[in-house]
Amino acid sequence: MEALVCAGIIKLTGYSNAQSSCREYAVSQRFLRKLFGNDREAYLSRKDRYHYLTDIFTKRESYSFDELIGIAIDRGQHAKHEQSKRDIPNAAFRALVVGVWNNLEPLEINLDALLDYYNENPTTKNKVFIFNFLSRLAETGVEMVKESPLMVAYRQSYKTAYIGGRSFEVGTGFQSLPSAMKWACLARGVNYDIKGCQFEILRHELLGIGISAESLEVLETSYICRVLRIAEELVKQFRFSSVFNAGFVTLSLKSSTRRLLNRELGEAEAERVLKQWKRLLTPLRRDLAFLLDSYEAKAKTNHYGKCVTNAVGQPFNITWKDKASRKRWKSDVMGRKLLSHMLQGLESRAVYDYVISHKSVCALEQDGFVSYEEVTDWAHPYLLIEKKH
Repeated sequence: MEALVCAGIIKLTGYSNAQSSCREYAVSQRFLRKLFGNDREAYLSRKDRYHYLTDIFTKRESYSFDELIGIAIDRGQHAKHEQSKRDIPNAAFRALVVGVWNNLEPLEINLDALLDYYNENPTTKNKVFIFNFLSRLAETGVEMVKESPLMVAYRQSYKTAYIGGRSFEVGTGFQSLPSAMKWACLARGVNYDIKGCQFEILRHELLGIGISAESLEVLETSYICRVLRIAEELVKQFRFSSVFNAGFVTLSLKSSTRRLLNRELGEAEAERVLKQWKRLLTPLRRDLAFLLDSYEAKAKTNHYGKCVTNAVGQPFNITWKDKASRKRWKSDVMGRKLLSHMLQGLESRAVYDYVISHKSVCALEQDGFVSYEEVTDWAHPYLLIEKKH
């Protein structure tokens, strides 16, 4: 490492003998310029920038399907949620999510159906997903439900998102599987999603501070398709990025939306679409700025800075990005994070309130859940749910 530093190829950062921290390194800008030149736009457009130095899958000990399932069944099912005070500092929020997680039923998986899916779609990528999923089952343990077809039940372990209060499964479990594979191997249950989630929550929030929701019309699927002349499949990306970027549009090549449009439409057409979209979002950007001001007005100040609490009781520090290192938020970044925090908090609250009062739910999804029974008593005042799978 010292030789690489002396040659100017890398620089070392973050090393502290006193704190026993490892040495981290970054490739020097000078060396990168020698490799790729000074044209940053051309560099960001390259497709061959990332190369893995090794393949970890060839170094793992090999287990057969039967061995992995045997290990899982012998272990017995148990969940290990990330629910300590360090993981979730706020007591009220911790009590809420732990109550939700503890009320979930074990999730039933049809392993024969999982193997059938792979036999029909025998790609390397699918093989890796299945191997990781089975390894997760072996780690957490399962309970045999039925031998033919082979069905097992396991309890998912959850953690919370730092912003928004959503619950995500720890490790490479059911939630990490590709959508088609996930619903192919679900033994029983119905997946429900909140219908038009961010759109409806945003409409309700704007009306709540006395602002007309007319500016949200630009987020309608038919409007975007007609005005921008793009396919309906691209609309979700537009809507998502527009809302959670507080109405701001970037033409940067690093933007996921820009990269998607470049791939689908070509660079010239992608730039035209984004510039037109930026003009159309001006009223929405103004309304979202008022909404953010109303959120910041609710902030409470303590010795950690100013904090805004969302609907599930999770606080978000709008002063400090990192209190220990005295690193403040940039105002535009903080605004986007705060908007996500508040909108996703309302979405999470709707899901948590239902799950904690019903014993039939077996899994949490991004903006919904999986239930063993048909939902007939959803009672949220303005959010509706729809059956997806």
